[in-house]
Amino acid sequence: MAISIDLQGKTKWCGKRIRALESVDSTNDEALRLIEAGFGHGTLIISEEQTAGHGRKNRTWHSPAGDNIYMTLILEPKVGMTAVSMVTLVMGMAVAAGIESCTGISTGIKWPNDVLVAEKKVCGILTGMTERDSRPFVYIGVGINANGKTFPGELADKATSLRISLGKAVDAGALAESVLVEFERLYDSFLEAGNMAPLKEEYNKRLVNAGRQVTVLDPAGEYRGKALGIDETGRLLVETEDRIEKVFSGEVSVRGVDGRYI
Repeated sequence: MAISIDLQGKTKWCGKRIRALESVDSTNDEALRLIEAGFGHGTLIISEEQTAGHGRKNRTWHSPAGDNIYMTLILEPKVGMTAVSMVTLVMGMAVAAGIESCTGISTGIKWPNDVLVAEKKVCGILTGMTERDSRPFVYIGVGINANGKTFPGELADKATSLRISLGKAVDAGALAESVLVEFERLYDSFLEAGNMAPLKEEYNKRLVNAGRQVTVLDPAGEYRGKALGIDETGRLLVETEDRIEKVFSGEVSVRGVDGRYI
């Protein structure tokens, strides 16, 4: 049975069209098909299962039926393409805030957009871009570990679910609605400014890296420093012995100095 979700009266544009599915190869792939078919800004795809879910760097995203939330939101951003990378940070904030609002579970963000509970990952976000009729579209995929009880292999040390943390099942529909309500609030603020300036303080309060020593795995050379928070463009500020580096997401990886996830 498809996840039941109703945003009527809760959002102005987010989820104005909803495609709720029991199973799909990938909600991001379905978003691409719907964009080609003429679907536009605010369209939501949500599924109980993905048979070919995507993670970053072409990894497979563990997507069992009935356990989690898999959804993709189609956007037609009215900002320059240089600002599009910040949308993933906005969605990370929305997931963190939505989880807290719906379940009361405390969350954090590992820069740029990994949402953590008890320092384990509960959400993955994967954003893509395409064009239709020379108009740019963004599709942002979200996978939330809602009701899984176990994780295979090495994932057990890195991932958790809201059910594990809460000790009981989570209403997937209510959680998805909460996340999307938060996303519309945050995204509208982001669009008005054209950057992360109005959201920076809220983001940095959730940032688990903040104040910690991190290792920046830059292709140009690895270095260490203290993470300070993000700037208005979403770059992570890292204080080294002699300067403050501005780290762009997508170009590098950030780990704790002991090699741990954060």
